[in-house]
Amino acid sequence: MITGGFSIYQVPKTLTWLGQGTSLGIPNTVILLFILYIIAHIFMSQTKMGRYIYAVGGNAEAARLSGVSVEFIVIFVYIVSSLSAGLGGCIQASQLNTGTPNMGMMYELYVIAAVVVGGTSLSGGSGKIFGTLIGAFVISVIQNGMNLLGIESYTQQVVLGMVILAAVLLDKVRSNRTAFGANKAK
Repeated sequence: MITGGFSIYQVPKTLTWLGQGTSLGIPNTVILLFILYIIAHIFMSQTKMGRYIYAVGGNAEAARLSGVSVEFIVIFVYIVSSLSAGLGGCIQASQLNTGTPNMGMMYELYVIAAVVVGGTSLSGGSGKIFGTLIGAFVISVIQNGMNLLGIESYTQQVVLGMVILAAVLLDKVRSNRTAFGANKAK
């Protein structure tokens, strides 16, 4: 709204260091990826708050009945998500030396694909940070391969949609087997 929908081309030099700079010969974005991965992994696997996030994602009512402040957890997750999106926007702007209002259009599809391909259940309550990292690598390799083959962007979105569909179907089959096994054991 401030720029009237126009791009900003005068990105400060200190910001370009984030997306284009290197430290010890390693791109800063790769270093940031590993730092954030380690923090997220430790947080989600080793803290009470991480367990609460899984609990609320799996069944908010059961978590509430167990004494978890569901409202606080949901607000916390939204805050962390928005801060992460802001950081991602800064990195993208620093890589392109420009701030464009529609720069991240359809990135949510790539994020959903990476999370689902990484093994996180869309029904909630299960998933691992490492799986999401692997899913992001898989989606990046698929997207890069399609770019190198010269496949148009609309076709790439269809392929990405098919990958998401296959991952969701696989998740559904896996959850049905688990439920069938639990019912059979009774």
